[in-house]
Amino acid sequence: MVNTYIVDVVILSQSCDIAHNKIDSLIVCPVWPFKKLIEANPYYKSSRARESLRQGKEPAYHLLNQYKSDKITFQYSIVDFHRIYSLPKLFKKNSSGKRS
Repeated sequence: MVNTYIVDVVILSQSCDIAHNKIDSLIVCPVWPFKKLIEANPYYKSSRARESLRQGKEPAYHLLNQYKSDKITFQYSIVDFHRIYSLPKLFKKNSSGKRS
């Protein structure tokens, strides 16, 4: 039996390489709700730490702004560069666009 998980990721592979079938694998990093980062590391509760994230001074993380439209809502999130993965490109075709 294989365990499967649904996770949010950012694709780091070049879009032109994906579009022109120049690669077989995608490089991805997980995206976590900002609240999860605070739970894991209380340092990020401080305004100083949040400002450091906002300014891009935390090399292991990237802060994604919140977003809301009629079709989708994103809360403040963190791209976690501590964890970089490679997935078969076919994986993207089977799972993209499935977010509520």
